[in-house]
Order: sequence, then structure tokens, then C-alpha cells
Amino acid sequence: TTTVAGQALAGQAGVIFEIKSLWLNFFSGETASTAGTIITLMDGNLVAATGVLTFTGIAVADTTITIGTRVYTWKVVPLADDEITIGLDQAASEANLTTAINTGPQGGGAANAQVTAVDGAGTVTLTAITAGAAGNSIATTETMASASFGAATLTGGNDGAEKSRFTLNAPDHLAKRYVECVLFFDPVVRLTTGNGLFIKSDTSFGAGGWCRICGTAWIVV
Repeated sequence: TTTVAGQALAGQAGVIFEIKSLWLNFFSGETASTAGTIITLMDGNLVAATGVLTFTGIAVADTTITIGTRVYTWKVVPLADDEITIGLDQAASEANLTTAINTGPQGGGAANAQVTAVDGAGTVTLTAITAGAAGNSIATTETMASASFGAATLTGGNDGAEKSRFTLNAPDHLAKRYVECVLFFDPVVRLTTGNGLFIKSDTSFGAGGWCRICGTAWIVV
């Protein structure tokens, strides 16, 4: 897919791997691979994006908080989906918002599918459920006078360091949506985290796509 999604090598945090070769084959499903498709190998040290909503007082009725694709509305008595109970004081507002995000709003609706929340003393901290730079596009805005976000989106998400990339040529097997290749690395690909090696393509795979990876890796530390 176009996101860092395929984990090729895993290990304990702090262990260093050196990868000398990889055998890669993948089927791109309903979407045919095209000549010029770029395949990138990434260090799996993905970091989740975060954001902080800082409170200075109790929430006010009918003000809103936007988190990703969801718009939450504060109410004294919530009656509809994505309406949140204000509560008796600031601490109650923070707790009710945290619950709304993690398990569902008091007025109805499901948990937020993009972030989780942690209630702090005067803050609610959001963390993207899916780690990586994509989380930096999750909206975080509000119309509140008694609380504010530090940025208009989550920040700090990281896809990890690029280790190697190659471009597909145009043999017949591209039209058949199946690609097979052997990669030799000189110098070797060195990983310094236990999160593994990830592979991504700049061309989206269609339904039914898959990837299989084999290789040689040495534990050096």
C-alpha cells in the first residue's frame, strides 16, 4: 500500500540487525504495477503523532472540538451522537472528553477510530492509533474559550528512516501484477531498533494484494 504497512523483520528493542540480502515477491492484486513504481525499505521505528488539549476552565455548552473526522459538541444534557456531557467542573469536562474519545460520547456514538486519549491535570493528550507520519494530518481544532490545542493537527508522527529504494523496470510480469526480485545490499542495511524493516510502494495495491519477503539478517549486537 502507500503506507508503511508490511513488517519484514522484527526483534527486541536495542538489538542491531545487519541485512545483507532480501528475496522479494509481491502480487499487486486488482491494480497492475507499473514501470517506475518505487519500492522503499524503511526502518520500522515508527512514531505516533500526538496532540494536547489544554484546559483553563469548565467546557461551555454548544462549543465544539474537532478530532480527525469527528466533531464533538459540549452539552449540559447530551441527546445525540458525538455530544459530550459538560460535567460539574473542569476535571469532569476533561474526564468526559477522554471517555468520549476512548469508548464513545455520552450522547451516543462509537469510540474515535483515529486517536486515543489520556486525561491529565488540566490536559487531555491525544495519540494517533496508527503510528507514522500519516497521523500528522489528523485535525485538532476547537471553538472553546476554556481550552485550546497546541496545533491545528497532531504532530510528531514519523515513518522511520529510509534504508534503501529501487524502481521497478518494465518486463512482462508487471502486466500480470506479479513481481519477483533479489536484493543485495552493499553496504548492508543496518537497523538499530527492534521494530523491524518495513516495505512500502508509491503505487497503491488493489484488493487481494500481498507481499512475501525472505532474506538473511545477522544480529551484530
